[in-house]
Amino acid sequence: MTDLGIVILAAGLGRRFGGNKVMAMFHGQPMLAHTISVAEGIPGAEMAIVASNGETRCYAEEKNRKVLWNPAPEEGIASSIRRGTAYFGQKDAILFLVCDMPLLTAESVRRLVQAFENSSAAAACLKDGSHSGNPAVFSRRCFPALLELSGEAGGKRVLRQYAQEVLTVPCIFENELTDADTKSALSQLS
Repeated sequence: MTDLGIVILAAGLGRRFGGNKVMAMFHGQPMLAHTISVAEGIPGAEMAIVASNGETRCYAEEKNRKVLWNPAPEEGIASSIRRGTAYFGQKDAILFLVCDMPLLTAESVRRLVQAFENSSAAAACLKDGSHSGNPAVFSRRCFPALLELSGEAGGKRVLRQYAQEVLTVPCIFENELTDADTKSALSQLS
Protein backbone atom coordinates (compact mmCIF):
# COMPACT_ATOMS: atom_id res chain seq x y z
CA MET A 1 0.00 0.00 0.00
CA THR A 2 1.30 3.42 -0.99
CA ASP A 3 1.94 5.95 1.77
CA LEU A 4 -0.34 8.61 0.26
CA GLY A 5 -0.94 12.25 1.05
CA ILE A 6 -4.03 14.01 -0.27
CA VAL A 7 -3.89 17.74 -0.96
CA ILE A 8 -7.19 19.55 -1.45
CA LEU A 9 -6.51 22.76 -3.35
CA ALA A 10 -8.92 25.31 -1.85
CA ALA A 11 -6.89 28.54 -1.94
CA GLY A 12 -7.98 30.05 -5.25
CA LEU A 13 -9.19 33.63 -5.36
CA GLY A 14 -12.40 32.72 -7.22
CA ARG A 15 -12.15 35.68 -9.59
CA ARG A 16 -14.22 34.08 -12.35
CA PHE A 17 -16.69 32.78 -9.80
CA GLY A 18 -17.05 36.16 -8.10
CA GLY A 19 -16.25 34.99 -4.58
CA ASN A 20 -15.16 32.05 -2.47
CA LYS A 21 -15.99 29.25 -4.89
CA VAL A 22 -15.06 26.36 -2.60
CA MET A 23 -17.72 27.43 -0.08
CA ALA A 24 -20.44 27.78 -2.75
CA MET A 25 -23.37 25.49 -2.04
CA PHE A 26 -24.12 22.46 -4.20
CA HIS A 27 -26.86 20.06 -3.18
CA GLY A 28 -27.02 21.58 0.30
CA GLN A 29 -23.32 21.59 1.15
CA PRO A 30 -20.22 23.60 0.25
CA MET A 31 -18.26 22.22 -2.69
CA LEU A 32 -15.35 21.82 -0.24
CA ALA A 33 -17.46 19.38 1.81
CA HIS A 34 -17.99 17.23 -1.26
CA THR A 35 -14.25 17.18 -2.00
CA ILE A 36 -13.46 16.24 1.62
CA SER A 37 -15.97 13.39 1.32
CA VAL A 38 -14.30 12.18 -1.89
CA ALA A 39 -10.90 12.26 -0.17
CA GLU A 40 -12.26 10.35 2.82
CA GLY A 41 -13.00 7.51 0.39
CA ILE A 42 -9.28 6.73 0.21
CA PRO A 43 -8.52 4.58 3.27
CA GLY A 44 -5.28 5.18 5.13
CA ALA A 45 -4.40 8.44 3.36
CA GLU A 46 -3.51 11.62 5.22
CA MET A 47 -5.37 14.74 4.06
CA ALA A 48 -4.50 18.45 4.12
CA ILE A 49 -6.42 21.42 2.75
CA VAL A 50 -4.55 24.39 1.27
CA ALA A 51 -6.57 27.52 2.09
CA SER A 52 -6.14 31.27 1.74
CA ASN A 53 -9.54 32.45 2.93
CA GLY A 54 -10.66 32.72 6.55
CA GLU A 55 -14.07 31.18 5.84
CA THR A 56 -12.47 28.16 4.17
CA ARG A 57 -9.92 27.79 6.95
CA CYS A 58 -12.60 27.92 9.66
CA TYR A 59 -14.75 25.36 7.86
CA ALA A 60 -11.81 22.96 7.45
CA GLU A 61 -10.77 23.35 11.07
CA GLU A 62 -14.38 22.75 12.23
CA LYS A 63 -14.17 19.46 10.32
CA ASN A 64 -10.88 18.68 12.13
CA ARG A 65 -8.86 18.85 8.91
CA LYS A 66 -5.24 19.92 8.64
CA VAL A 67 -4.98 23.35 7.00
CA LEU A 68 -1.92 24.50 5.08
CA TRP A 69 -2.19 28.28 4.89
CA ASN A 70 -1.32 29.93 1.59
CA PRO A 71 -0.61 33.62 2.29
CA ALA A 72 -0.02 34.43 -1.39
CA PRO A 73 -2.82 32.92 -3.51
CA GLU A 74 -2.34 35.69 -6.07
CA GLU A 75 0.84 33.84 -7.09
CA GLY A 76 -1.40 31.21 -8.71
CA ILE A 77 -2.22 27.55 -8.17
CA ALA A 78 1.46 26.60 -8.21
CA SER A 79 1.92 28.21 -4.78
CA SER A 80 -0.69 25.83 -3.33
CA ILE A 81 0.79 22.81 -5.11
CA ARG A 82 4.23 23.67 -3.72
CA ARG A 83 2.84 23.97 -0.18
CA GLY A 84 1.11 20.61 -0.39
CA THR A 85 4.13 18.93 -1.93
CA ALA A 86 6.48 20.33 0.71
CA TYR A 87 4.13 19.20 3.50
CA PHE A 88 3.86 15.65 2.15
CA GLY A 89 7.42 15.45 0.83
CA GLN A 90 8.18 12.23 2.73
CA LYS A 91 5.17 10.36 1.32
CA ASP A 92 5.38 7.87 -1.55
CA ALA A 93 2.80 9.80 -3.57
CA ILE A 94 0.44 12.78 -3.42
CA LEU A 95 -3.10 12.97 -4.77
CA PHE A 96 -4.26 16.48 -5.67
CA LEU A 97 -7.96 17.33 -5.70
CA VAL A 98 -9.65 20.59 -6.66
CA CYS A 99 -12.95 21.76 -5.17
CA ASP A 100 -14.81 22.84 -8.29
CA MET A 101 -15.78 19.38 -9.56
CA PRO A 102 -18.99 18.66 -7.62
CA LEU A 103 -19.86 15.64 -9.82
CA LEU A 104 -16.59 13.82 -9.08
CA THR A 105 -17.21 10.48 -7.35
CA ALA A 106 -15.22 8.80 -4.64
CA GLU A 107 -15.45 5.60 -6.70
CA SER A 108 -13.56 7.12 -9.62
CA VAL A 109 -10.90 8.53 -7.32
CA ARG A 110 -10.49 5.15 -5.59
CA ARG A 111 -10.07 3.53 -9.02
CA LEU A 112 -7.43 6.15 -9.88
CA VAL A 113 -5.43 5.48 -6.72
CA GLN A 114 -5.74 1.68 -7.08
CA ALA A 115 -4.62 1.79 -10.72
CA PHE A 116 -1.66 3.99 -9.75
CA GLU A 117 -0.68 1.65 -6.89
CA ASN A 118 -0.82 -1.36 -9.23
CA SER A 119 1.48 0.29 -11.77
CA SER A 120 4.99 1.68 -11.96
CA ALA A 121 3.72 4.98 -13.38
CA ALA A 122 5.27 8.29 -12.39
CA ALA A 123 1.78 9.77 -12.20
CA ALA A 124 -1.84 8.99 -12.96
CA CYS A 125 -4.88 11.10 -13.71
CA LEU A 126 -8.57 10.68 -14.37
CA LYS A 127 -10.01 11.03 -17.87
CA ASP A 128 -13.56 12.01 -18.79
CA GLY A 129 -14.08 11.95 -22.54
CA SER A 130 -11.34 14.11 -24.03
CA HIS A 131 -10.62 15.91 -20.73
CA SER A 132 -7.93 14.61 -18.40
CA GLY A 133 -5.90 16.12 -15.59
CA ASN A 134 -7.38 16.78 -12.17
CA PRO A 135 -7.52 14.83 -10.02
CA ALA A 136 -4.03 13.46 -10.37
CA VAL A 137 -1.66 11.43 -8.23
CA PHE A 138 2.10 11.93 -8.46
CA SER A 139 4.87 9.61 -7.30
CA ARG A 140 7.80 10.91 -5.29
CA ARG A 141 9.94 11.12 -8.43
CA CYS A 142 7.63 13.95 -9.61
CA PHE A 143 7.98 15.99 -6.41
CA PRO A 144 10.98 18.07 -7.61
CA ALA A 145 9.01 19.11 -10.71
CA LEU A 146 5.95 19.97 -8.57
CA LEU A 147 8.13 22.12 -6.31
CA GLU A 148 9.46 24.03 -9.33
CA LEU A 149 6.01 25.08 -10.60
CA SER A 150 5.20 28.78 -10.66
CA GLY A 151 2.23 31.00 -11.42
CA GLU A 152 -0.79 29.32 -12.94
CA ALA A 153 1.22 26.31 -14.09
CA GLY A 154 -0.43 23.39 -12.37
CA GLY A 155 -0.07 19.65 -12.31
CA LYS A 156 -0.81 19.35 -16.04
CA ARG A 157 2.65 20.74 -16.74
CA VAL A 158 4.18 17.89 -14.73
CA LEU A 159 1.89 15.35 -16.40
CA ARG A 160 3.18 16.56 -19.78
CA GLN A 161 6.77 16.42 -18.54
CA TYR A 162 6.31 12.75 -17.59
CA ALA A 163 3.90 11.98 -20.45
CA GLN A 164 5.46 8.60 -21.27
CA GLU A 165 5.04 7.48 -17.65
CA VAL A 166 1.50 8.74 -16.96
CA LEU A 167 -1.39 6.35 -16.47
CA THR A 168 -4.81 7.64 -17.54
CA VAL A 169 -7.82 6.14 -15.78
CA PRO A 170 -11.37 6.63 -17.11
CA CYS A 171 -14.03 8.04 -14.79
CA ILE A 172 -16.92 5.77 -13.94
CA PHE A 173 -19.57 8.30 -14.99
CA GLU A 174 -19.75 10.93 -17.72
CA ASN A 175 -19.11 14.57 -16.83
CA GLU A 176 -17.42 13.85 -13.48
CA LEU A 177 -14.62 16.26 -14.36
CA THR A 178 -16.93 19.15 -15.25
CA ASP A 179 -15.62 22.35 -13.63
CA ALA A 180 -17.89 24.79 -11.86
CA ASP A 181 -15.65 27.81 -12.43
CA THR A 182 -18.54 30.28 -12.53
CA LYS A 183 -21.87 30.61 -10.73
CA SER A 184 -23.60 29.95 -14.03
CA ALA A 185 -21.63 26.71 -14.58
CA LEU A 186 -22.47 25.59 -11.05
CA SER A 187 -26.19 26.29 -11.49
CA GLN A 188 -26.19 24.26 -14.73
CA LEU A 189 -24.91 21.23 -12.80
CA SER A 190 -27.68 21.40 -10.18
